[in-house]
Amino acid sequence: MKVKVYKAKRSDSSGSKVFLLIASQSSLESVPADILEQVGDMVPFRDFELLPGQQRIALDTDEALKAIDEEGYYIQGAKIEFATGT
Repeated sequence: MKVKVYKAKRSDSSGSKVFLLIASQSSLESVPADILEQVGDMVPFRDFELLPGQQRIALDTDEALKAIDEEGYYIQGAKIEFATGT
């Protein structure tokens, strides 16, 4: 799957860089507003082909592909939690 990677302008509270991966045919508007609010302003970082089982530093490619397929995005480098109204 070809993906676009965006990088948060700011780091998370631990100083880690935060990246957001989406399918290349998608846009940031497809990511839920509450998620974008928590990660902050994003800037384009790079595009690449993400393949199942591929070895990448600090990225579980299978987990990322599954999340992009099911949720439309994958966040790397930060734990994002939010409460739902249920």
